[in-house]
Amino acid sequence: MKILQRVTVILFIVVLAAYIGINAYTRAAVDSTPPQISCDTGTIEVSVSDPESVLLQGVTAKDNRDGDLTSSIMIKGVTNLLSGNTARVSYIVFDSSNNMATCQRTIRYTDYEKPRFSLSEPLIYPVEGPVMVLGRLNATDSAGEDISGNISIVSQNVNMYAAGTYFITAQVTNSQGDIESVTLPLIISSTKKQLVELKEYLVYLDQGANFNSGSYVSSVTDSAGAVYDPSHVSVEGQVDTAVPGTYYVSYSFQTCTVILTVVVR
Repeated sequence: MKILQRVTVILFIVVLAAYIGINAYTRAAVDSTPPQISCDTGTIEVSVSDPESVLLQGVTAKDNRDGDLTSSIMIKGVTNLLSGNTARVSYIVFDSSNNMATCQRTIRYTDYEKPRFSLSEPLIYPVEGPVMVLGRLNATDSAGEDISGNISIVSQNVNMYAAGTYFITAQVTNSQGDIESVTLPLIISSTKKQLVELKEYLVYLDQGANFNSGSYVSSVTDSAGAVYDPSHVSVEGQVDTAVPGTYYVSYSFQTCTVILTVVVR
């Protein structure tokens, strides 16, 4: 019996020692140390047209077991614009044990501009309509991409049964979450033919730029098709390019009036 007891005790000690050893080895083998990720600068300047890969420049990562993990860094996300032309980008990297590390830095877009609207033709419609604004109103972002599908009319008070000049407000949002709006004149006209054609009906000017209202007249004709010199057009409305804002210039000939919208910013 004593021999059996001794064997049992020895066996227990051996099993316990093996368990402790295996447990210690397992703990040592498990990697719980996250990798290290860092950016060489707190702010990166990029163009709005740069590919996403540019945002990875200057970001490095390493791990105590896996070594260099720079090629495994991913962009976790980019925020909407925070203020002006800046946003924030987040990076993430995993090691082979699925430990994670993250970091952030600021993006400054060097050539960012707010979205711009354009008109393919003036917002002039016959009495009793129909009035289809979105078919004529377009928008692009600062990279030149068409975002017309994001346009919505947020304010309008148009009586399609009464001739006159009304105003509508359109709004568009770009991929950076920046919202731009513009208030445009909309004319309900009893004149069957548009007698004054402009080169553009919505223009954007930089603050302080020159503005010549006469340079926007493309053609002038009467109802019979006779061509007139642009000097026959009556122009009303002032544009102060020193002051940002939205201005309206009216061009009238006989029974026809068209309006140029000028946005100074």
